[in-house]
Amino acid sequence: MSTPCFNHPDVPAVGSCVQCGTPGCAQCLQQVAGRSVCQRCVGAIRARLAQQGVAGPQGPLPQGQVPQGVPPPYSPSAPAYGGAAPAAPAPADTRQVLLGIALGGVIGIIGAILIEKILFYAGFGLSLLYVLLGYGIGWGIHRVTGRGGSGLALAAVGVMVVCLGVAHLVMAQDFLSAAQAAGRAAPGTTLLDAFPIVVGHLGIMHWVCIAFGLMACYRGVEQQGG
Repeated sequence: MSTPCFNHPDVPAVGSCVQCGTPGCAQCLQQVAGRSVCQRCVGAIRARLAQQGVAGPQGPLPQGQVPQGVPPPYSPSAPAYGGAAPAAPAPADTRQVLLGIALGGVIGIIGAILIEKILFYAGFGLSLLYVLLGYGIGWGIHRVTGRGGSGLALAAVGVMVVCLGVAHLVMAQDFLSAAQAAGRAAPGTTLLDAFPIVVGHLGIMHWVCIAFGLMACYRGVEQQGG
């Protein structure tokens, strides 16, 4: 069975583009320096040939010779058979990455403080909310940057750790205020005194859920780099 044209599936292909490997019919392929080129690649190849001083579109090269810089079909730089040419990866944009981390930080601070407020009044059975927090931070960073990978994932985890630290300070302040209102806090007790006491009384499931949240944060960003 003959291979169909990429643009006209009901028409058999007469060849493949020397640049991207896409199969095409006689209507879709042009001859450039004796090689078949699709309409998408013809401009780039003609410009490259002009720079190299190679003969124009009607000047064929010797049989089997490919213009310099033009990959043959099915080369490692060509896409899968019948597919589109792969897009070049976007260059790193430090400003964009910083904006993404900033958005992740805003989501993390607001989300972590809300979770601590919920846990303070509703109990720590809802600690699985930390998993949603991790996904939220990862979503915010990837939403702005459009990137992923282990480096950005580690940055996302760092953002979440900072946000959790701030939120636990807020929770310690809530416990201290409640203790002072009930007359259970010693005179002169400060937030720095209350923080380690409150954190030390948190249950194991609280920390397990935080660990799962950090894993969700890391994996949510890291997988976007694949």
